[in-house]
Amino acid sequence: MKMSRTWVMAIGVLVVAVAGLGVTFYYLEFPQPVDEVSLRVYADPISERMLQATNAVNYTSFSMDFDPGLKAQINETYFISICSTLHSMVGNYTSKEFIRGERIVAQGCIRAYYNASFTSEPSGVTVMVAFSMEGGPVKVSGISFDSAKLKGG
Repeated sequence: MKMSRTWVMAIGVLVVAVAGLGVTFYYLEFPQPVDEVSLRVYADPISERMLQATNAVNYTSFSMDFDPGLKAQINETYFISICSTLHSMVGNYTSKEFIRGERIVAQGCIRAYYNASFTSEPSGVTVMVAFSMEGGPVKVSGISFDSAKLKGG
């Protein structure tokens, strides 16, 4: 009888530990909800400036809020090639509509997603701008552009 009680306790502890690990993994790896009103206070104007900077091919304006990691990844030469690709494939940026925000705990960032209108892409371009707030003011830690034309479709 004592042996079966020990096994039941061991299995119970194992189940609790596995459930705890699952919850932790979910919290760290999967997008979490975010206060979208607070997010948009800084995300909308920064994203708008960055998108307008692609039209003007203005690296200084585009990279103004970059964190050091993104500044190292997207230099002026690479930015010019991004602008060239956008202009040739989807045209010029005209406007954006906020879609959603999400927190990625494992990456320490908050993402804002927009459906951006470009002159030559009728279905729009999904723009994701990632923000980090480690050690001070909000910084842009990532940006991506996604559309059927940009994928080659």
